[in-house]
Amino acid sequence: MMLGALAALFASILLTFESLTFNLSGLAMLDVFSLGFMLGGLLLYWRNRPILSGGFIALSALCKMTGLMGAVIIVAHYITRRKQPEWRGAALFVLSLCISFVLLMPLFDFAAARELNPFARMIDILAGSGGVTWGSYTPQELANANATYPWAWLLSPSGYPVITPTYGGVISPSVWILIVPSIAYMVYEFYESKRNGNRRSVALFVLIWFIVTYLLWIPIVILTDRVTYIYYFYPTVGAICVAIAIAMARLWDISSGWRRRLARAIVIVFLAIHILFFLGFTPLVESLGSLSR
Repeated sequence: MMLGALAALFASILLTFESLTFNLSGLAMLDVFSLGFMLGGLLLYWRNRPILSGGFIALSALCKMTGLMGAVIIVAHYITRRKQPEWRGAALFVLSLCISFVLLMPLFDFAAARELNPFARMIDILAGSGGVTWGSYTPQELANANATYPWAWLLSPSGYPVITPTYGGVISPSVWILIVPSIAYMVYEFYESKRNGNRRSVALFVLIWFIVTYLLWIPIVILTDRVTYIYYFYPTVGAICVAIAIAMARLWDISSGWRRRLARAIVIVFLAIHILFFLGFTPLVESLGSLSR
């Protein structure tokens, strides 16, 4: 199996059995639909379909404005992925995004609320978002809402109650513990790919994805006092799973002999532990048990 296909397989397994992703994906939250369209847009971008990609990112932003993070990821990668920035592709993507957003927003507004004023809607969204600050709530209200600072998401895998306090939106420990090491490895992968002249490397894309969907929250919170929650890390989980998967694929393909057998055993054991964490941090086992009774 090719390294890219193997990494894709590992990433799919990691994301499928990741507890934060699984628990939140079963809820009627705007983030779930927004992320779905964002991932579709990212996939279409990699398939060199900038116009369709722009349409999907517009749909993501129409679900929730944070969907525009997908646009930042794509544009940043367009202009950094080669020796000469690919301005044509970036321009087509941005044009498609803007046209799709402007045309679809009033249609969806009218279908949902019988309103046809997208400018007033944008003002309402921005005004409402600007008022969600740490200073506008009491400590008890913040604790009840499980508000957390972005840097806490790396320091502690605390959860966000979704179904019960036991089965909450918590990052799988097997993924959480490798966030920093996997991103550090992506820096190394990017350095190696750049040295070899491959500016379209997945490592660069993953690094941009991580920076835009996670690291940017830190200065945003510091500068605006914006309240954040652990589920804001939801769009970043895919980047971490891809980073871990690439490292696992490299490990799986290591040399030969006893080293290869040991490396593959480590990968298999890690995936097994990851699935065990999934069973422990999601309501799946309990739900199946209640159905059998």
